[in-house]
Amino acid sequence: VTPPKQHIVLAIEAGGTTFKLSYMISASKHLDVSTLPLDEVHIIPTTTPHETMQKIKLYCDKLLVEYEEISSVGIACFGPIQLDSEKPDYGYITSTPKVAWRNFDIVSAVREITNCDDIGFDTDVNAPAFVESKIAGLNNVAYVTIGTGIGVGVVVNGRTVHGLVHPEGGHMFAPLADNDSFPGVCPFHKTCMEGMANSNAIRERCSLKDLSELKNLSDDNPVWDTISHYLAHLCLNVLLITSAERILLGGGVMERKCLFPKIRDRFTKYLNGYVRSDDLESNIDTYICSPSCGSRAGLAGAFALAFHELQ
Repeated sequence: VTPPKQHIVLAIEAGGTTFKLSYMISASKHLDVSTLPLDEVHIIPTTTPHETMQKIKLYCDKLLVEYEEISSVGIACFGPIQLDSEKPDYGYITSTPKVAWRNFDIVSAVREITNCDDIGFDTDVNAPAFVESKIAGLNNVAYVTIGTGIGVGVVVNGRTVHGLVHPEGGHMFAPLADNDSFPGVCPFHKTCMEGMANSNAIRERCSLKDLSELKNLSDDNPVWDTISHYLAHLCLNVLLITSAERILLGGGVMERKCLFPKIRDRFTKYLNGYVRSDDLESNIDTYICSPSCGSRAGLAGAFALAFHELQ
């Protein structure tokens, strides 16, 4: 009896601060989240594209020496990125604030390093939405990360949403909170959701010197009421536009667990009974919740993209 082929599956979470890499050997072409090695992670600081890719190459060269080939790769990447495979700049990081990475062809760079053509590529928020939809057995899921930026990934009918580019829900607007005169920090839109509620907005609202001081804020600081106002409106917009069956909130800001009940309460108030569903009326704690993969949702999403390429 011929033993089943062993697939070497590589996951790359390409973040603005670090790249996280992990791999696994699988006899199956199908994703089993319970087997993902999410704690076995190789971390590379995000510096210049050349330096970062050289370090990824060293990691992959060791894999290729040991296993001869890499079967598929998943890249969950910071954006904006080009996802239209018909466009000449498919696979590029495009208009990112990280100047060194603008117009960098990350898919071609990874293809050259790995000698692998089966590469799944999506945003670092679409990929977590994709894997979380698989875990939950739901066809319509949104994943929101709130950190130095706010990103929204969306799965509709089992597929991540691509179009003109990809969802950029963090740049939607909400009514200003009562007595909120904060000017916003988004360099493009000032007072969009990202400009009013990301970690830098919280830092400036509280006159802190750097982001490391956020952890010293108490749970009863009124800033969390203000932030929950904007994040509740973000969830409301996501529901009304996508009819998501679940909204997952991750990222550094959401490590502040007191935000979840505040967001749910405001979300329910602002929705005002307009959309009727048991999930919204009786199960709001599981409708707006943390991703099941926690802080490893991006890496898990990259694995899901890689397994999708094996199909």
